[in-house]
Amino acid sequence: MKRYTQPLFFIGIILASAGLGLYLYFSARNNANEAIEPVRYRTLVAGGAETANAGDGEPATRLSSAVNLRSGETLLDLYSVKLEASGLEDSQLLVVRDANDPFGYLRIIAASYSRLQRQWLRIWEGVTLATKLRTFQLHVVDIIGDHGLSLVCIGMNERNEQTMIIFRQTAGLNQDATYSFTPIFAASADSILIEEVERSESYKLGIASEQSFNVAVWRRDQASSNQLDQLKETWRWDEEAQIYNASREERIPGTRIEELLASQILDGTTETFSAFLDGVWYKESADPLSAEGLFLVFQADSQTILFATTDSVEVMDWNSSNPTRYGLYLACQNQSVRNLRRLINVELASSSSIDVRVFQDMRIKIDIGRTWNGSYRQLPPDMMTSLQRLPAMASLLQNRLLQGSWQNQDGDQLEFEETGFRLAMNERESLGVYNLGQLAGGNILNLQTVSDSAAPLRQNYLITIEEVERSGQRLRLLKLQPIDLTIDGWTASNQASLSFEQAIGQN
Repeated sequence: MKRYTQPLFFIGIILASAGLGLYLYFSARNNANEAIEPVRYRTLVAGGAETANAGDGEPATRLSSAVNLRSGETLLDLYSVKLEASGLEDSQLLVVRDANDPFGYLRIIAASYSRLQRQWLRIWEGVTLATKLRTFQLHVVDIIGDHGLSLVCIGMNERNEQTMIIFRQTAGLNQDATYSFTPIFAASADSILIEEVERSESYKLGIASEQSFNVAVWRRDQASSNQLDQLKETWRWDEEAQIYNASREERIPGTRIEELLASQILDGTTETFSAFLDGVWYKESADPLSAEGLFLVFQADSQTILFATTDSVEVMDWNSSNPTRYGLYLACQNQSVRNLRRLINVELASSSSIDVRVFQDMRIKIDIGRTWNGSYRQLPPDMMTSLQRLPAMASLLQNRLLQGSWQNQDGDQLEFEETGFRLAMNERESLGVYNLGQLAGGNILNLQTVSDSAAPLRQNYLITIEEVERSGQRLRLLKLQPIDLTIDGWTASNQASLSFEQAIGQN
């Protein structure tokens, strides 16, 4: 027995040494990896120190910032971006508000990870011209055409003017993660738009540079008595001065016949212009009777906006409205894809037409501006009935058969009045708004429950209404089949159907 003990002892020593060596080896590798990996973001609650502009939609969600904020700064939003052509470094762009700023301007903070110092650094900060968070969007684009990056900050100020400021990156990242941005354009006006043009394939492949985008600025013509007359300024990139300069000004005359109407609609309130917008609008450049028809549906009562083609619909929550000199600046959010947000600048063109410009959140890599930007005309009722293909959208087709009170055998009650409803079921009561329309050959009912203590709840139903006679009494039978909306229309849900009936008279 003793002769086996000594070899086993040495084998144990060898195994223990090997294990210790492997442990130290992998520990060293892990430490080396940690040295080149960004530290974890700290988490903070946005809105903690901010009390001003509480009605501007300051988020109550938790946002992850890679750097500590200074005293008085409140994190409102953040973007994870690549600020280097090689794409090796991660960066964050933080949208903050400084309580020490009496004007309440939104600010941008750029933070990047330094592999040399093994920590996130606050590299640069800039002040925008925007004050209203719900209208604010940040884009990282090559506006100059030289494959460099620029920050385009769009929003609105307290005077309800659209604002834009563009910062151009002036130094690339190095081992210390140092770089800077310089302002190259700044303006506040009635409307501001970057005039994008299609760039060549050689530019897209990184082989050649391209022309810069112009910036168009619209202001009211103060020299004219017609409030619809505008001045359009075209700003072009000045390569020598390394800044945008106004190079052209042209007068855009309004229609004097519409001046009285404009004074009634453009009274500075969101309610008046929202009521004017309420309904279906079709894009003038596309025949609404064709398969290429494009429609915008503004539903003021349910606070939704529909982007509809002849075979698809996109439902957006109408989150906020800000009056401008010529219309409204709207912020909306997709009901299904919550991080898809759009800003819509709607301007009055005539008694039955509007001009629309759409700005989409940079975090959704889809360019929808060229599709939806343009002039729209209100869809008259006779044209709606003559459409060869009904748009796949909930188009506010009012069905008077739905009005009134409905009950079922369990004593549940469903009431419809104008655009509101009340549902009493299982000893619970729900109140909200509804929309009724046609979608992919079916009559669709959308119920949106409104609650002071919870987020709105939405449910879509395929509905059928038929009249029957029972014991000498005429009844309407209402069946609600739960459905799910899709890009092509709708599909039936596996939830149970609801049935109600309504007495309409005696035989």
